[in-house]
Amino acid sequence: AELAGLIERHASRKEWPGAAAAWLAAGSISAGVKGDHEAALDAYRNAAEIYRRIDLPRAEALVEADRVEALLRLGRQEEALERIDALRRSAVDPEEPFPALADRLDRLTEGLSALGPPERVDRPDGLKVHERLDEILAAPGSAWERLHEVLALLRDALEVDAALLGTVDPEGTRIDPVAVAGLDPPGGGGPIPFERLGLTGSDLSAPGFRIDLEPTASGRAGSRILIPMTLRGRMHLLCLLRNPSRNPVSRAEANYAMVLAAEIGRALEVGSPDLEAARIASGISLADVITQDPRMLKILELVRRVGDTSLSVLLQGETGTGKKLLAHALHRASGRRNRPIVTVDCAALPESLLEAELFGYRKGSFTGALQDRNGLLAEAAGGTVFLDEIDKSGLTVQRRFLHLLDSGEIRPVGATSYIHLDVRIVCATSSPDLRQEVAEGRFLKDLYYRLNDISIQIPALRDRRDDIPLLAGCFVETYAERTGRKIRGMTAGFRRTLVSHDWPGNVRELEKAIRRAITLADDDVILTPELLPREVLEGIEEGGLAEGDRDLHQQVERFERRAIERALAASGGNKSRAAQMLGLSRKGLKGKIARYRIGGRSGSGS
Repeated sequence: AELAGLIERHASRKEWPGAAAAWLAAGSISAGVKGDHEAALDAYRNAAEIYRRIDLPRAEALVEADRVEALLRLGRQEEALERIDALRRSAVDPEEPFPALADRLDRLTEGLSALGPPERVDRPDGLKVHERLDEILAAPGSAWERLHEVLALLRDALEVDAALLGTVDPEGTRIDPVAVAGLDPPGGGGPIPFERLGLTGSDLSAPGFRIDLEPTASGRAGSRILIPMTLRGRMHLLCLLRNPSRNPVSRAEANYAMVLAAEIGRALEVGSPDLEAARIASGISLADVITQDPRMLKILELVRRVGDTSLSVLLQGETGTGKKLLAHALHRASGRRNRPIVTVDCAALPESLLEAELFGYRKGSFTGALQDRNGLLAEAAGGTVFLDEIDKSGLTVQRRFLHLLDSGEIRPVGATSYIHLDVRIVCATSSPDLRQEVAEGRFLKDLYYRLNDISIQIPALRDRRDDIPLLAGCFVETYAERTGRKIRGMTAGFRRTLVSHDWPGNVRELEKAIRRAITLADDDVILTPELLPREVLEGIEEGGLAEGDRDLHQQVERFERRAIERALAASGGNKSRAAQMLGLSRKGLKGKIARYRIGGRSGSGS
């Protein structure tokens, strides 16, 4: 019951890593305490799906290994063997070896061998498949978000090796996957060439049931079902592929697949937003910007709302707070996502060179201009230009930007005519107050107001300390994988040290500190504070626990005071909302504010 409530709270706040961990704990309890391996299988499936959505493939693979163990407990040996084979390919990848998964699979294989030859497992009957499909599609939220799970159900029900749904490019040579089950996605998640799937352009002229008894150019021989589906006005293709080691698909199986596809198509059409919008909605907050802070979540919601508009956006925040990530999120959330995004660091070049780099130049316009050259802005035509540190660009370049925003035209250096240019401008500055730059004449007033269609102030990491353990956990996993180290976690002291530091370099400084700790740590250890940089430890010595302040009561009081201060900051000083966030009554919160003399008041106020 506690875990169920925890899962619900994490999901409602979009704290997906916490939700995945709670599902894992629920699976362990179901298997180890209750002996309910069916329930464990469902819990592990939910955890794996979350890790897939937030782009943590290695965590997903380890959870899939837990699912294999549950399948063995249920006597589903054939299915367990198939999943082991699929996981084995990623465990022995020579470019990115995954020894922890390989060891786990070796133990599971030994257990599988001890059980003897697998018994034939009958395919799920049609009624159960439809019941399970209804459960998936009826769950809260968009059906697009559970499309991966739908394809996995199709793959298992029809005993095919891979299921894929995607859009076909106009040339009919590749498919851009929306969801995949049983097929390793290409590097970078881009389109899949037809050759890899054993398809040709002629297959699209006669979609439906098809059997190939001869190997194709890719070496793949077998049978497949191709089902065209028009979703939200765009043509999609559902591909179900069976390898030659199995019996070819039958006409009855193809008909059954088409019935299921029609049911899936209706569900996707009814309550679903545009496919790309659904992908962006989950991708921005989960895969790129790692946060559970209420202010950051509001910023991400604003990014979604203004992403597909032509409004200029000004991102303001200290260095290392994630302005570049948000700029890319804005680009991906827009209709320009298939065009380039060009990043320009305005502080990296002197004004004269920056002008030529941005706007281009004509041959002979200055010494060294030996030929015409298009600028970076022209390279971003149809896409987005991200101007980092815009306040360092100089007044001449600023005037050119103002002309571009007003007229949609640029003039290369040395040219006599203007060129029309369609780009979206996103700017960023780490200046504490750009208005002060305007007042002192270093930034054009007209440009400031022109860029300020939407202004987003990104909070510093010290103002969202709840994100620090979450970010640290992700960085530990990332750099442990890159270095091949086995890191068993972080001590409480390590986490406490991280949370207590002010991080003037913000997320970038935190990432660097974690990378250093991983590099210095021995293999198979838990990270401890002495692995952190001196400046982080010095901050703790100056502002952390004093020598006489180490008893439990004082530590609890210190933690409680800090939690109240964070809640008040997050709620903008609204005590009712802060009390709700902390699980306290408003009267109880006012009493604690008075007790700790927070804000120098006795608890009066809103």
